[in-house]
Amino acid sequence: MINNKKIRVWATPLAIGAFALSATTGVMIFFHLDFGLVKVAHEWFSWFLVLGGLFHVIGSWQSFVRYFSNPTGKVIITIFVLFLIASFLPLGKSDRGEPSARMSKILLHAPFASVANVAEHRPEELMNKLGSSGIHIERKEETIQEIAVRNNKRGVDILNMIF
Repeated sequence: MINNKKIRVWATPLAIGAFALSATTGVMIFFHLDFGLVKVAHEWFSWFLVLGGLFHVIGSWQSFVRYFSNPTGKVIITIFVLFLIASFLPLGKSDRGEPSARMSKILLHAPFASVANVAEHRPEELMNKLGSSGIHIERKEETIQEIAVRNNKRGVDILNMIF
């Protein structure tokens, strides 16, 4: 049998601490104050919020279940479930709205020689530079995305090496 009191002793502080970290870094990212390790901390340490929340629910199961019989609890939970469902729908702005995302997408599908020129490099010189980093390029006409796939890399990683 699960000892709910023992679980809550560590799960609740874990959830509180992880919430504080996740909420603070999330607000910072929202206001574009994502310097240092803010974004990395938000993405990776938010897993502790998930774990803390999960174990907090397990440790407080009876209280948790009661929220589903309370009209206010039902309404609030339903609203957030609807927000969750809506977040998967393509209703928001696409990458067309963000100039850097559009530029990256265009560069990923552009020929290597063109990207080299944009980066103010001669294609041959850049092929040698990337080759010394273990990136094999067969033809100057292949796209950055094709190069990335063949080299088991992400396209943005190749772009970062170029620029």
